[in-house]
Amino acid sequence: MKLVNLLLYLSIFVLIICGMLFVKQNRYDSVSNILEDVYEKPVIIYSSNFKRAYINHEESNVKDMDRLSMECTSKLKDYGFLSNHLKIEDADVDPYTLSSKYIDNYMKRGKKYILIDIIRNKSSHGEKLVIDDISYCPISIIISKNSDCYDNSLLFAGRIKSIIESKYTNMKIQIKQVEEEYNQSRGYIGFMLEIGDSANTYDEAKNSISIFCEGFKAAANYK
Repeated sequence: MKLVNLLLYLSIFVLIICGMLFVKQNRYDSVSNILEDVYEKPVIIYSSNFKRAYINHEESNVKDMDRLSMECTSKLKDYGFLSNHLKIEDADVDPYTLSSKYIDNYMKRGKKYILIDIIRNKSSHGEKLVIDDISYCPISIIISKNSDCYDNSLLFAGRIKSIIESKYTNMKIQIKQVEEEYNQSRGYIGFMLEIGDSANTYDEAKNSISIFCEGFKAAANYK
C-alpha cells in the first residue's frame, strides 16, 4: 500500500512539473512570436495629454509632450523601427476621444500597429534617479487590463522592464495595470508611457526616453 501511495504521489508530482514546463514553453513561444514581429509593425507615437509640461518648460509652439514624442520617434527610427509621430491638435473634447479620432484617421485597415501614448504624471514629487552623474525620472508603462492587446502589451513591457533594470540598476520601471482602456485596443501592442511628473525637468524626461528606446530596441532583438 505504501508503494502504491508513493507511486501515486510521484505521478502527481510529474504531472505538475510537466504542466509547469508546458505553460513556460507556451509563454516563451508567445513572447518570441511577438518580438519577432515588432520590427515589421509601424509604431505610432503621440501624446493624449499634450498640454502638460515639465518644470522648466520653454514658451514655444512645440509643447513639451510633443517634443518628447518626437524625440522618441527619432530614436526608434534611428534603431530601424517604422516609427511615426502623430501630433494631436487642441479641440474642445476630452483628450482620449480626441486622440482616438486621430489614430483612426491615421491607421490603415488591415495593418497592425504599436501605439505609444507618452504622458506625464500630474503629481509634483520630482523624483530623480542618478546614473553616472546624469539625472533621469521614473518611467511607468501603463497597460489596460481591458485592452484587446493586453497579453501582447504586458509581455513586451515586461521584457523592456527586465532589460533596462538589468543594465541600469538604479533605474525604476513600473508596469501599472489599469481598468481604463485608453485607446489601447486599437494596437497590436499598446500602452501609455508615463515619464516623470510636473516637478521633473524636460532634460530628465528626455534622458529617460533615451533609456526606454534602448530597452525597446533590445526587447525587439531579444532571442
